Amino acid sequence: RVGPLEVLRLRRRPGENYSMDHRLPRVAEQVVAAVVEQGPDLVHLHHTLNLSGDLAARLAGAGLPVVATLHDYTLVCARFFLVRPDGQSCEQAFPLPAVPRCVDCVLPDFPAGRQALLAETSARASTARAEAAAMAFAIAPSDIVRRRWLASGLFEPARLVALPHGGSVPAAPPAPPRDRGDGRLVLATWGHLAPAKGLLDLLAAMRLLRDPRVALLV
Repeated sequence: RVGPLEVLRLRRRPGENYSMDHRLPRVAEQVVAAVVEQGPDLVHLHHTLNLSGDLAARLAGAGLPVVATLHDYTLVCARFFLVRPDGQSCEQAFPLPAVPRCVDCVLPDFPAGRQALLAETSARASTARAEAAAMAFAIAPSDIVRRRWLASGLFEPARLVALPHGGSVPAAPPAPPRDRGDGRLVLATWGHLAPAKGLLDLLAAMRLLRDPRVALLV
């Protein structure tokens, strides 16, 4: 438990790894059983990464209404953000996943080989359609994310709403200057270590700065 909240931890077994076909049947069965046992009126999914890519369909099949916040594009993109390793964007490439585009993108990091990847790409496409259909409602964290999901063809406009992060609250007053006593400025960053998140840009900026008085914590 975390305070008043009950938290359930599920452990994946060896071989239950993230892949192009990101369904994990054994894990999914445990998740659905645990949720059904609680008897919720509504299930709100935020991310199914490492749980199973077909949870919305499974939960809806168990008679539970499902709402999902689409924080990124994991439903259709194995690299999550519609950005290829070379920096090329796939936001104009819908419908996704697609052959050969997604296969060529993922193959360098897919040890099982091209034929297995072709099969898994087809499975991910089918899963994406089933998942989107199973969601009673979907939430995008910005207007641009909503527009991209509408372009995917998986959601009708009435079933997809933009709900920006944060709220309309007064700006907090500036914090008073902090004196560390050693003259340094220490910056901290936290987040996903994916190139699309900008960490490499931050490191490059630090190299350009070359100021021993400025430190970075990652």
